[in-house]
Amino acid sequence: MLNSERLTHVAREIRQDGLGSAEELAVLSLAAVEAGCARPPVVVTHDPDMGSQKIMMLWKSVELEVTDRMKLLALTESLTRSGVQVVHADLADAPFSVWARDAYFRYGTVAHVLNPAKRDQDDFAFPYQDGWRDRDAVGVYAIGYALRGLGQDAILFDDVFFRGGDLIADPNAHTVYWSRRNNTSPDFSCSLFSRMRDAHGDRLSFVPVRTDRTHVRLSFGLSPMLPRGEFLVSTTLGNNGGDDAEGYQALVRRVSSKRLITVSRRDAEGMATNLIAVGNTLFMTSCSPDLRRTLEQKHGYIVNAPQEKDIGADWCAHDPACYRRIGPKGAGGGVHCLTNELSPG
Repeated sequence: MLNSERLTHVAREIRQDGLGSAEELAVLSLAAVEAGCARPPVVVTHDPDMGSQKIMMLWKSVELEVTDRMKLLALTESLTRSGVQVVHADLADAPFSVWARDAYFRYGTVAHVLNPAKRDQDDFAFPYQDGWRDRDAVGVYAIGYALRGLGQDAILFDDVFFRGGDLIADPNAHTVYWSRRNNTSPDFSCSLFSRMRDAHGDRLSFVPVRTDRTHVRLSFGLSPMLPRGEFLVSTTLGNNGGDDAEGYQALVRRVSSKRLITVSRRDAEGMATNLIAVGNTLFMTSCSPDLRRTLEQKHGYIVNAPQEKDIGADWCAHDPACYRRIGPKGAGGGVHCLTNELSPG
């Protein structure tokens, strides 16, 4: 039996047995070793400042390839064994999962849930709206109602579409940075802005940041705000073949240099900015040794990410994000895409 066929067969048997994530990962990992595939590492860190932050995590889709399934399970185990409370929404009515990050945008304690039915209407759509299918809408609606079932303050928009991965909050500056492509005018506005101001006040501002083919989501070039107010940022954000990285320059003009931690091209390609911060820990899609030293020694963070010594398999040798990215290189999503914050309580 071919490697992929063998793994698929084992995965099918596991789904029938209904094993938990740890047990499923163990069984799949043994099958992967027999099939000559690499096992994604489970990275466990210890953070006394973890607190009670909960995150929502999705992607139970039957379409996941077995190698991606193992990555998802390894990330789940890395989170839970490091002390993060992971909530899996009940999507019984949704046969396919969607990216948790893209389904809603949380600002403060409020989750703003998009309306996928508006994905084809330019008046309400953010960039990169292509690729959504009707079945994804079911998953988004299910997430919205699941949030309310969890006691979350959720606003379900009836006329707004956006991608959560294209929005980055800066609560210190009462600002939301949003993705802008070449074909989107600088003064682009959306009903989302007025709706969010209704919820958070008129002081909230929205700043367009140009993205590009390499940074296909804003979160691929700009991290969420770190616990001490910094951002990781790619210096090539918004570079579409010219000399100016317009997205990066827009952030430099807006954000104090003390709050910007620049990352190398290799870290940017490894989706290092696609992370979540829980307590004092940064759960990262990838992190080079140099960036790890900067974050741990200079800024005092705990980094939870596979180390380069783990990147030994042939299919990972030139792809730092391989163990925590679901989907192909240059697309798919990492830790930030796969998760979304929930309000405490």
